[in-house]
Amino acid sequence: MRAVSRHARHLTLARAEQAAGQAFGFAEDGAAAAAAGFGRVAMTATGAAVVVAFAATLAWAL
Repeated sequence: MRAVSRHARHLTLARAEQAAGQAFGFAEDGAAAAAAGFGRVAMTATGAAVVVAFAATLAWAL
């Protein structure tokens, strides 16, 4: 494979990854990506804690 072909393939894969990221909402770059990542983790942890507390309350009540 020639260098030009490798470079073109690399760019094609990079564009495909970028498009997939945008399709699934992960299009942030750099510091924004880190902040969004921490926000997602915090929301997930908070949601999990609420679900566990709700399940424990239901288990206690029943």
